[in-house]
Amino acid sequence: MRYLIDQSGVDRQYLSAVGSADTRPVSPNETEEGRSANRRIEIVLHPKDLSKISGQLASK
Repeated sequence: MRYLIDQSGVDRQYLSAVGSADTRPVSPNETEEGRSANRRIEIVLHPKDLSKISGQLASK
């Protein structure tokens, strides 16, 4: 988030950081490989105005 704010000029009001920890794992946490896969960062981008793509979403 700091990079997007400081280097790219994204307004901080449009950003949020969410930690899911062990509530949304992609792999079981019983092995080191699974725990390693669960330590990840996901960046999700959404358009400011969803009405521009609402027709595309409804057709899928």
